[in-house]
Amino acid sequence: MKRIKVPIFTEEYFIIVIIGNLEELKKAVKGKVDAKYLDNKRGICLDTLRNGEPPLILINGDYEYSHCISTIAHEASHAMDDIKDYLNIKDINGEFHAHGISSVLRHTLKYIKI
Repeated sequence: MKRIKVPIFTEEYFIIVIIGNLEELKKAVKGKVDAKYLDNKRGICLDTLRNGEPPLILINGDYEYSHCISTIAHEASHAMDDIKDYLNIKDINGEFHAHGISSVLRHTLKYIKI
């Protein structure tokens, strides 16, 4: 299992990405969400900002490479929505959103099995 802290906006905000197999991911979400929610999913994003924690992206690394990449981007989009809502940012041209997704991809792709 790999846990990656991805900086977003400033050093004050970040997204945590966890890449692992299903059992590792279930241990990582213990107490945050019902672990059964991860069954048959490539990944999920948990909005934990209101609990004082950064958004949490969980990626099942047992899926094929292209599915993992697209899942990371998909879940990063949800995480950026959560941060924008939490900070009440009006991202009219989508630059904040796009930069956040690219940051997540830059920091995580090297950990996906080809």
